[in-house]
Amino acid sequence: MKRVGLLLISFILIFAVTACDMEMAERPSVTAPVQIGETARPAGDDEIDTIFSLIRNQQWPVLMNWLTFDSHRAVSLEQITERHEKIVERLGVLTMDLVNTRKLDRASDQNIQVFEADMVFETRYGRMERPLTLTYLRNVQENRWELDWTPALIFPGLTDDNDLLVETSRGKRGNIYDRNMRPLAAEGVKYTVGAVAGSYNTESNREVADLLGLSVEKIEQTMGQSWIGPGMFVPLITTQNLSTEQMERLPQFGLTVRRSESRHYPAGASLAHLIGYVGEVTNDEIEKSSGYYRVGDIIGKRGLESLFEEQLRPVLGVTVYLSGSTRTVLYERASGDGQDIQLTIDSELQQSLYEHFKDDEGQVVGIHPESGDLLVLMSVPSFDPNLFVGGISSQDYNDLLNNPSTPMVNRFQLPYAPGSTAKILTFMAGYNLGVINDQTIKTITDKQWQPGPAWGGYKVTRLVEYMEPQDPKQAIVVSDNIFFAQVAVESGKEGFLTQWQQGFGVGEDIPTEYPFYRSQVTNDGTFDNEVLLADAAYGQGQFQITAMQLADIFSGVLTGNIMKPRLIKSQEPEVWKTDIASEATRQSLLSAMRASVERTHVNTVDRPYAALAGKSGTAEVAFDQQSGKPGIDSWFIGFDMNNPTIMLGVQIQQIQRRDDGMTAPRRFGEAFDIIYREGATPYQPSP
Repeated sequence: MKRVGLLLISFILIFAVTACDMEMAERPSVTAPVQIGETARPAGDDEIDTIFSLIRNQQWPVLMNWLTFDSHRAVSLEQITERHEKIVERLGVLTMDLVNTRKLDRASDQNIQVFEADMVFETRYGRMERPLTLTYLRNVQENRWELDWTPALIFPGLTDDNDLLVETSRGKRGNIYDRNMRPLAAEGVKYTVGAVAGSYNTESNREVADLLGLSVEKIEQTMGQSWIGPGMFVPLITTQNLSTEQMERLPQFGLTVRRSESRHYPAGASLAHLIGYVGEVTNDEIEKSSGYYRVGDIIGKRGLESLFEEQLRPVLGVTVYLSGSTRTVLYERASGDGQDIQLTIDSELQQSLYEHFKDDEGQVVGIHPESGDLLVLMSVPSFDPNLFVGGISSQDYNDLLNNPSTPMVNRFQLPYAPGSTAKILTFMAGYNLGVINDQTIKTITDKQWQPGPAWGGYKVTRLVEYMEPQDPKQAIVVSDNIFFAQVAVESGKEGFLTQWQQGFGVGEDIPTEYPFYRSQVTNDGTFDNEVLLADAAYGQGQFQITAMQLADIFSGVLTGNIMKPRLIKSQEPEVWKTDIASEATRQSLLSAMRASVERTHVNTVDRPYAALAGKSGTAEVAFDQQSGKPGIDSWFIGFDMNNPTIMLGVQIQQIQRRDDGMTAPRRFGEAFDIIYREGATPYQPSP
């Protein structure tokens, strides 16, 4: 619409000057007239070609000079351009063309010529094609052909007594479901509780505040707004849940309830970061929508609601018709409901985990190793997406933004330094390159190590000083930084990078519908020195990766393949990376991961009802101004070797702020208590 409007303005400005010059000339001159065909155009009638060209290009200021005297008296340039702009705006006209022009032989007067053509419009609603009849009269005094004007030249079928109108309709927005068809985003209702100014007794503020869960100050502030006049309805609270007691007591205080349809998120905060929420469309969104949205419509603002907006939103029904005594429908498209989307997420499991983790700072992800199904994607702390549907108050929104625990940050989407969980990748890379094997023995007796003076003063430091000879399995159990730093250095930059990037997908876009951030080995994708190489090997330096991708790579230790993470249930499982390590290598690593739980994390992770295996990590992050200490994130990623139906990744951030000694390994063990119901029921996701 903008484009057409700008073209129209440009034509008016350009040809206004041309029109002035034409008044002084015997006849207008237009460059490159469009021919209408040898069989249709009489010889010497170039004026007709010119007029066709002006109509095709909507050059109304110049066309005015080719209209008959009676047409000039009947219509002005302002009337033509104003009506044309309205048609363009209503239809969202993108292009217009005049095709299949043909002369009719029915005219009995040699000073009259009649042509037919098809006027074709490409609009925001689709293609519209209408027949057009044009009548040319010869001006004998001027010795030229002139056009008899009718409103149909703007849009065929228009007359002085009718108008072109557009009606739109919409179906329902599509729903989002979990793998078991539990609704995660669906149509619901909302209740707006309010008071009528002048009838409401402010002495009831305390009781009303208690009934609605508000503060007295909030009610006083709301009822004291300057715009409120007698008899006006003043909303106090909008909610999707009103108890029976609340409904019964509201009339006692002169309060009324207004019910309306609303988007509803049954899982609430547990899935807020994934599902997102809708909100009222902005002027900018209306402008960019090519006519789909109107003021008051809703649009996905965040998460899957935004990502799949085009699929979820209803099909826009359109009827274009000419008004008048007889309604003539020119174009019609039926409305329809938006598409439903079924996810692979197990919302019941995620809700249970959320209740346990909701006061932490961190994330929990779960993936099915065989299919790549994303079962859990949870970021904590979180927020209630239902607050945003009706328009969140500025105070509530600022409280969320200013919360030092950052509940609005989606942690499972972001990459972080993974700490020693990266040693699983280094283990496989070392075996694949032939740098280490089951018989490799390293005896490391120092707390720090560097390969030579080229590193300057930098040395790799061990957190656990294991002085005995150790093989790769033992290095996983004790999580020896120096052991794996040496493996990376011995592998060399090129071989190590190739294994991580091509073998495990580090640094590649994750092939899934959800926009997870890309992992990186270094900031620029290359190693400037061996220090970055060594640090990446044990999950520090500039190496960053999402918990979801880590869990996906860990799943490959079980199956031999890394699956494409699958979020949409209707899509078929698909392998991303094949044969990431030999069967022998993977069996050695699985044994090491089980031993890590039995020997290192026996008090936090090990459970009698499952053969849990995995790898922990402790990552040093940016200095924490809130606690005045170095920032530390704790990780654990693992599974049940006897029932490998979920690879679970747990990250607890900023553990230096906590006084309870909480770590990701402890939370991982507690998560399996929830998943397995204290061992009573091993987890099996539905098909």
